[in-house]
Amino acid sequence: MHSLHPQARTTPAVRQEIARSREPTGVLAKRFSVSTETIRKWRKR
Repeated sequence: MHSLHPQARTTPAVRQEIARSREPTGVLAKRFSVSTETIRKWRKR
């Protein structure tokens, strides 16, 4: 099991949802309270 950083805003499940989602980057960023750059990063992985 992976250990989460104490200030991590995303979990492995959230990251997987981000990567699979077809919703606009801005919508996902607001939903998960992260930046659009974070959404782009997880979509590339």
